[in-house]
Amino acid sequence: MRLMIFAAAGCLSFCLAACNKGQEVAAAPAAPAPPFINELDVGEVMVHVMDPQARQFWAGWGQEYSAVGLVDVSAKTDAEWKKVEDGATGVVMAANTLMLPAYQRKPEDQWLKLARDVADLAMQGRDGADKQDKAAMEEIGGKLDVACDACHKAFRPIAEEKAAAPAAPVTPPKT
Repeated sequence: MRLMIFAAAGCLSFCLAACNKGQEVAAAPAAPAPPFINELDVGEVMVHVMDPQARQFWAGWGQEYSAVGLVDVSAKTDAEWKKVEDGATGVVMAANTLMLPAYQRKPEDQWLKLARDVADLAMQGRDGADKQDKAAMEEIGGKLDVACDACHKAFRPIAEEKAAAPAAPVTPPKT
């Protein structure tokens, strides 16, 4: 009788092993990929999105010196004001992108505050452009410049710091 029980148990073990052959132990599922593309680094977002959009926004008002003297370059037509509004919208969207977890830098609370400051000012700029309010645009544009500079000062990329640092003097080798 014992021999039959051991034989049956052995047969059952063999059958279970055969059924499980080729199956691996299930691993914990990997975290799902985010639904957005985050392969561009912060520098790319700044160079290709934030900077051109901010320049488009800032280009909507002010004065320039030319061969004929001081010239008002402020937006005058609906189409020109739309470009200013589009620039402000792009700044909002770039700032929102920089607030995504994949783009945040440490300390995150400071990063998020500075990015939010930029986004809030750009939203005010959208409103000013929509109202075609040149005086408001100059004020908001100045504040946006200060907000951008504050973020750059706090989170300046290391590569830029190295490039801005004076080069160490080169001492020729002694011969």
